[in-house]
Amino acid sequence: MFSKELDERNKDLAHLAILGAIGDTQEGKGFIGLNKEILQDAVSSNKVEIKLGLRMFGSQTRPLYKVLEYSTDPYIPGITGNEQSAIEFLNEVGIDPNRKLIHLSETELKNLVAAIIIKRMGSEEEPEDVLGNIYLLKDEKEESPTKDLKEFSTLLNSCGRLNKPSLGIGACLNDEKSKKEAISLLMDYKKEIINSLNWFYKNKNSPSIIETPKLVIINAEHNIRDTIIGTVTSMISKSNLYKPGTILISLAHTLDADTKISIRISGYKIPKDVNLKEILGKITEKLGYTTGGHTFAAGSVIPQEKEREFIKIALENQTETYINTN
Repeated sequence: MFSKELDERNKDLAHLAILGAIGDTQEGKGFIGLNKEILQDAVSSNKVEIKLGLRMFGSQTRPLYKVLEYSTDPYIPGITGNEQSAIEFLNEVGIDPNRKLIHLSETELKNLVAAIIIKRMGSEEEPEDVLGNIYLLKDEKEESPTKDLKEFSTLLNSCGRLNKPSLGIGACLNDEKSKKEAISLLMDYKKEIINSLNWFYKNKNSPSIIETPKLVIINAEHNIRDTIIGTVTSMISKSNLYKPGTILISLAHTLDADTKISIRISGYKIPKDVNLKEILGKITEKLGYTTGGHTFAAGSVIPQEKEREFIKIALENQTETYINTN
């Protein structure tokens, strides 16, 4: 809005603000307030088009079975987190699991939506709540990771996580060379995630990973980048490795001799009475440090020399702190 006040013509940059808002999970069930005004500018400047569709990530780039497997909002009982079940489900609906969501006909999409709603009945409060607005950049090609703003935000995220923010800026400015390099970097990002997960599984029974019935502490030190430790922890929390409600706290060293801390909870649905920011805050405040984030994902930064004390406090207070999560 500030940019628009400087020059009315700057509203042709409104799509970048919406891109950032989506990346920061500000959309919810629809944009409101200033975000809604900015969205209207993005649409009126012919940059963004809004379509009603399944609220699922990866419609442009992923095979449909992967879209369903990784769908957490909406959550699909028996399918989310289970590749084979997703494949079998699509076969039952009569849709090739390897097709992309954007290529389905209107009839196929209706059949898929109906089948998903039926699958959600009995376990979800609003089983029919699977549709929502999809925000697309009109000038981008179909099947590109820069077409859907949600996927574009992930591309930008990978640039930041791997310390290449200039590529993300270039992609936002529609520089083709930067976009190609950013897409290539996204592949590197995925490889780094895989390497980090491999480290976790290889060291699962080592002193680096402490497991109790209610709490898992992953002390990655320098083995996982501090910029991706939260993402890795999120993936582990969705792996069905730990029973739902288990708290996962991970630590990774930063380049500034600090330790980045991330907290997540296992399972695909977070209990309504759980606030991860408060849980981590109860530990860090004993050390004199603050916690940022949300109810479902939070983090903090402490000096490396405080690591052992942090872990000690987390283990000593787990019964008191996590009693309501299981």
